Amino acid sequence: MINLLTSRKHHFHLNQLLLTYWLLVGFISLMFIVGGSSRSDTQSFSVIRPVTTIVLAYGIWNLKQEHAARYRFLFAFALAVLFLTLIYVIPLPWTVWPNVRGRNLSAEIAGATGIAQVWQPISMAPTATWNALSALLVPITVLIFSSQLDRESSFRIIGVFLIFGLANIILGVLQAIGSSESPIYFYRIRAGNFPSGFFANRNHYAVFLSCMIPMLAVYLSSLKSSSHDNRWKIWIACAFGALVIPLILVTGSRAGLLTAALGILATPFLYRKQLHYWTGNGKKRRFNFFYITGSLGIAALAYITILASRAETFDRLFDDNGSAAARFSIWQPVRDMVETYGALGSGAGTFAPVYQISEPLDLLTFQYVPHAHNDLLEVALTTGWLGIILMGGFAIAFSIAAWRHFRADIYETRDTVFGRLGVVILGLLVVASIVDYPLRVPSLESFFVVAGIWAASNREPRSKRAGGA
Repeated sequence: MINLLTSRKHHFHLNQLLLTYWLLVGFISLMFIVGGSSRSDTQSFSVIRPVTTIVLAYGIWNLKQEHAARYRFLFAFALAVLFLTLIYVIPLPWTVWPNVRGRNLSAEIAGATGIAQVWQPISMAPTATWNALSALLVPITVLIFSSQLDRESSFRIIGVFLIFGLANIILGVLQAIGSSESPIYFYRIRAGNFPSGFFANRNHYAVFLSCMIPMLAVYLSSLKSSSHDNRWKIWIACAFGALVIPLILVTGSRAGLLTAALGILATPFLYRKQLHYWTGNGKKRRFNFFYITGSLGIAALAYITILASRAETFDRLFDDNGSAAARFSIWQPVRDMVETYGALGSGAGTFAPVYQISEPLDLLTFQYVPHAHNDLLEVALTTGWLGIILMGGFAIAFSIAAWRHFRADIYETRDTVFGRLGVVILGLLVVASIVDYPLRVPSLESFFVVAGIWAASNREPRSKRAGGA
């Protein structure tokens, strides 16, 4: 009887784990199909928000204490970000406002118009902050579901990202050879007529393609080349991987070019299959065959793309019509605004309306500035010292994870190689955030959280574990 109950409990656990896995796969797939834009007025958010609420409710219902304990830092960080955003939408008495830096304009407007001095949030744009709070539900949902998976299931999620990476490559090729008015561009408002895949922003598209490079290295190293069933997978992965660099060059994304270079440099630390040779003195050495041949192939493809005059990235490096200067020119006004709004900031998600208040006349254009194109600077402006402290905490945790994974032997466990992959992806997205805002896109938010789950693995050395690799 006891054995029967144990067996039923085991099967129930497996079925629940399987359901959790496929719900997460479906949710991430939805984010990559319709969640490629950060604009709050995108029509797809009418689908994303209700679906996220329903899925999140199920995830919370199944969440157990051991799930959160396994990823303590990630849950603590998510709760801190959620609480920080929530602070700005809590109504406070009007008497508090004169003591908050940067709220003089609101107080003057209320006095001049005779508006009743009622309780209201300290956010400079409460509606925008509510939108930012709603946007946090996507990464929180992915975190809750990912934490409930076992390590093998969380590793299999790489296949989902690779599938959408390949889909983005195919779509990007069709966009590159087709018309700029083609219906395969899914967003009406986008950055020029360049390939962007399922994204509205070509920079976000290029950065995601850059992350394909280290992911393909890990995926190929996990396949057995001697297996007949895996040979076609290897050739398909190599064929699609060969298109990554040319597509990044065609997009004209300098952030994509930088992250692609960093991704290539990271591949020898991720690819586990190495060939051995014997030196003259009888010592055994090894070199990374994939890294050498892959680097030569990528260099050849980049050279061919440049010769074909489709390398928009290199053209923009030397002649960008002042777009880079215009982007960097807003950083100084934003830095001044950080001092204006002080320790509390202007409120999460309020950059666009707040920047319009202090936008210099010589930078005025017919287009509004949605973000600072430097997420670190924007976080400092909108969330003040608390946001800076949270970024510092993330930097410390990232450094610890990088040290733990890269000092371990890559041949020790799969946790190590996926831990390294998670660190690399986190690093690439953070680097891209210095000149852009990829982590404000639902699809890349989901990607970022799963990479964090990978980076948080391998907490103990193999010798202390009961199980094997």
